[in-house]
Amino acid sequence: GWFYSDDAPAGTETFISKWNTSGNLRTFVLRMTSAPDYRALVSSNGTAETSVTSTVAYAAAGWKFAIGVYIPSTSLTIYINSGGLMTATTNTTSIPASLADTTAPLTIQANGTPGEYLDGRSSNCFLAASSLTAGWVQWLFDQTRWSYAV
Repeated sequence: GWFYSDDAPAGTETFISKWNTSGNLRTFVLRMTSAPDYRALVSSNGTAETSVTSTVAYAAAGWKFAIGVYIPSTSLTIYINSGGLMTATTNTTSIPASLADTTAPLTIQANGTPGEYLDGRSSNCFLAASSLTAGWVQWLFDQTRWSYAV
């Protein structure tokens, strides 16, 4: 989806998730941290976490198109737009074969607690039933970027 951060996060701010850490109900989350950076995380059992941190530098007060792609037993990739292109950062180490089926709610701009609210805006968020290729991610960005003056 498209996410707009008003300022650098003082803590963790969630873009989209099915993630509740206090109840060990982790499935997936796409978020920013106070580092600041962009991260995607998944869990196979509700407690264990596998993550990837984007190489794209954080930028406040601007729209970012962020997509997390999980391919079972293969990879976890986070895509963030940078300079007119979608930049991928991929983790291929110890990727779980499946994700935890938890009761955490699907949330946008917060985690499932709720908490870790995004101080900003979101638009055109989605959850796909299959893994998107790099080409599809770039195509989605190209088709929607003009609505956000990016």
